[in-house]
Amino acid sequence: MNIFDKKLHEPLIDHLHEKKRLTISSSGNVSSKAFFIADILQKSKFQNIIWVVEDADIAEKAARNMQFWLDDKSNEAVSLYTEKEEGLQDKECSRRICELIDANKKVMVMDVPAYFENLPSKEDFNNRKLILKKGEKTSVMDLINELLDRGYDFTEDSHLEVGQYFKQGGIINIFSPSYSSPLKIEVDGDKIVEMYLYDQHEKSILCGIEEVSIVAESFYSRDSSLTSYCDENCLIIRDELDLSEEYVAQHKEHEKINGFGIIDFTAFPEDDDGNHFSLFYLSMLKYRDIFDFVNDLREKKRRG
Repeated sequence: MNIFDKKLHEPLIDHLHEKKRLTISSSGNVSSKAFFIADILQKSKFQNIIWVVEDADIAEKAARNMQFWLDDKSNEAVSLYTEKEEGLQDKECSRRICELIDANKKVMVMDVPAYFENLPSKEDFNNRKLILKKGEKTSVMDLINELLDRGYDFTEDSHLEVGQYFKQGGIINIFSPSYSSPLKIEVDGDKIVEMYLYDQHEKSILCGIEEVSIVAESFYSRDSSLTSYCDENCLIIRDELDLSEEYVAQHKEHEKINGFGIIDFTAFPEDDDGNHFSLFYLSMLKYRDIFDFVNDLREKKRRG
């Protein structure tokens, strides 16, 4: 949804493209920040935005408001990541990385612990990929062993969840986080004869594929960060973070990585380094979030 002047944030976007840094004060509440970020996503060159907030409750509110402000006709997506009591599993690492490096525009809302979770290195992630080509020699058992080595789970249910595979004769269906739909691979003797993307809801072939890249669901180590996967198409937004001592060192390491853009929301801007802008008009909004505003309109309509 876009209700303001199309050029409202153009000076900030131009500055961000050139300098890759912004410090924003007087940005208001979660909803007003979501409105600003939605505008950045839709009008800037950045494909991926990582919005880091203080805790899980704020993250949930941010994701809800973010979804509201995005244009209904657009392809932008919003995902939510918060700290898990059991810790981040390798399978979840794989999904998170695949989402980040996917070409579609998106906002990934995270609380602080989720943002600082250790991930496999880019080298490990890339080396663990299984590359298959139509016509290459391999057997069904060799292919299954490769999948098991990479953490994929066998299921007897032909309707796959991400990270599972199903075998029927010389056909193996695999649902890798690399793809939005399962892969169907046909092996005849010791040779791959066909590969498809498969719609398991409609039970129909989407398209044929000559080569596939199947990312692993398990890794040898987890000693890297989310920012190591960020490039010039990525924008990280740090929303008034009060980092505990355990995260300060990691934060300093993130600062050394170049290439991606950074926006800092702050209540008290420090010395002006030429990157500071004030969104005073947002701080004057009287509603806590967009849903409070909608409820107020409903109440006024009810009263006539």
